[in-house]
Amino acid sequence: MEQEKKKKILYTILALVVLIVVAIAISYIAGNTPRNIGNVVISGIVEQKNGNVLVVDAITLRGVAGNSQDQKILKTVTFDSTTLVKKQIQKDISLFEKEQAIFLESQKTNNTKTEPPLPFIEERVEGNTITIGDFVTIRANKNVEEYNEFLATSIIINNPSSAPKFSDIPNIGAPKKVVGVVGWKADDNTRFAVDKGDGTRVQIKISSNTIFSKQGKKSDTQFKEETEAYKNGTLVTIPVPFIDEPSDISNFQVGDAVEVQGIGDEIQGIHAERATLLLSPEN
Repeated sequence: MEQEKKKKILYTILALVVLIVVAIAISYIAGNTPRNIGNVVISGIVEQKNGNVLVVDAITLRGVAGNSQDQKILKTVTFDSTTLVKKQIQKDISLFEKEQAIFLESQKTNNTKTEPPLPFIEERVEGNTITIGDFVTIRANKNVEEYNEFLATSIIINNPSSAPKFSDIPNIGAPKKVVGVVGWKADDNTRFAVDKGDGTRVQIKISSNTIFSKQGKKSDTQFKEETEAYKNGTLVTIPVPFIDEPSDISNFQVGDAVEVQGIGDEIQGIHAERATLLLSPEN
C-alpha cells in the first residue's frame, strides 16, 4: 500500500515536470516566432533633419488606410549605430549592359531560376550622409502605418537630393539612350531628370508624343518556351524575361530605374521619344 502511494507521488511529480518543460518550450517558440506586425517599410522624402532624427514625408502611405493622395504623412524616424545605412550607386552603363548580356546568355543554357541584374549597387555609408531632400526607403521593426515615431533598422538613400535647374532643351541632336534612376520630377509632369552611375544628371523633356511603358515579368513558362524556340532556331530574337506594358508619366517616381530614348545630348538634355520603367528588384 505504501509502495503504491510512493508511485502515485512519483508519477505526479513527473507529470508536473513534463508540463513545466512543455510550457517553457511553448513560451520559447512563441517568443522566437516572427509575428506579422504589418507594414514595416516606407519610402519618402526627408523634409527635416536634426542630428540623428529625420522627419520623412512617407509618400508610399498616401492614399493608404483612408489617407488622401495629397495629404502629407509625416513620420519621425530615428537612426543610431545599429541602423544599417546604404546608398544606391548607379552602375556604369557598360557594366550593366555586360551583366544583362551574360544573364540573357545564361538563360539559354541554364534552367535554374536566376534574377536579372540590377542597374545599381548599394554602398554602406554613415547616417550623416542623409540630407534634406533625399528620397529614402526605411525599414523598422514596427508597423509604420500605426506609429508616427520609430527607430529605423535600415535606411537606403535612393537618389541624389539636389534638384536640377532646367534650361530649355533644344530638340536637336542624334538618337540617344540613357539608363539610370529618376532623380527629380517636375510637378507639372513635363520634365524629369535621370541620374547616371557616373554622377551626371541628364535632363529629360517629355511631350504628348512621348511613349511611356513599363517592364512586366513574363511567366516562367513563357520565357522557357521562348528560350527553347531561340535555341531551336524558330525564334530569331534573343528572348528576355520581361515584356513592355503601356504606362503613364504618373507612374514614374523618384528612385525608379528607367531607360529613356530620344533626341538630344546629355549636356543640353534629351527630348524623350520613349521612356520605360525597368523591372523592379522585387519582381
